[in-house]
Amino acid sequence: MIPFCRRWCSRCTASGCDPGARTFYTDWDKAAHEMAAALRVEAGRNPHDRVLSDPSGLLSTRSEEFRVQWARHEVWFHRSGIKRLHRPLAGGLTLAYEVLDLSADPGLTLAIYAAEAGSASEKALLELDRWSTTRAKLTSIGVETQV
Repeated sequence: MIPFCRRWCSRCTASGCDPGARTFYTDWDKAAHEMAAALRVEAGRNPHDRVLSDPSGLLSTRSEEFRVQWARHEVWFHRSGIKRLHRPLAGGLTLAYEVLDLSADPGLTLAIYAAEAGSASEKALLELDRWSTTRAKLTSIGVETQV
């Protein structure tokens, strides 16, 4: 099982069972639809891998919404588009993304996210970067920080 699939299943399971995912993904319905379809893609590629099949069973028992998405039997992987996210420290973020296959390592992908230059999302990302850098410096000298 490739690392991406393990992370993907964790994200699907956490998103489907964690109410906090609804506030992280501003377009929750779209995100849930995309995750279910992408999980089905990976499950189809590896039909006997329990790391992929177990999350769909778990989600189906815990989430009516996932059950509906899974029952659609849609199989596709979103390669590019717009994601709308919400981070407590940054607020709303609108990010363009593209997923690229890494030909040197089959099964691995690289996801690239970018905010439009000069946008509120770019400013929020820069602020998150400053916060993260400051936090890392404080942690390196033994100062505990909280989010």
